[in-house]
Amino acid sequence: MKKCSCIINNNFDFRIEYKDKYLLFVDKSTWDTSEFNSPLEEFDLKIINGSLTKTIKARVNGATRINYCDLPSNNGCGNDGIYKFHVNSCGDDFYICEAILININCAYTKLLLKYPIEEYKEKIWPIFREIEFIKANASICNTTQATKHYEIVKTMLEHINCKC
Repeated sequence: MKKCSCIINNNFDFRIEYKDKYLLFVDKSTWDTSEFNSPLEEFDLKIINGSLTKTIKARVNGATRINYCDLPSNNGCGNDGIYKFHVNSCGDDFYICEAILININCAYTKLLLKYPIEEYKEKIWPIFREIEFIKANASICNTTQATKHYEIVKTMLEHINCKC
């Protein structure tokens, strides 16, 4: 029997779980297999960051480990970015964008611990707001705006001198 399954009802869905040196891509999509085929175990997952692309094998309804160094990036290992996850399933294209903010989240956590609550509005709130703009724009695949806000946050964190 041929291994063939398709994403049905436009339900391409996943979660990303952050770990220290890698992330887990957890497929939660709804897959269907016809009675004439056996279930697909893996599918091609294309990860796009700007003009860079990398294709990996991901597990159907399972977790796939992706090392940060394996994400497509111009700037080396474990780089933050706005990534588009693309799957072609039975001729249909599915896309979801995600802001991977490993370094930004690390720096933000350090800032939260550094400043007292009285200084939150002045020192922390503007950075929090920009991070939320990144996430919101990434969630609708508005990579241009997400990247613009990412550059703002990078500048804000450099100014505060908080590096991970």
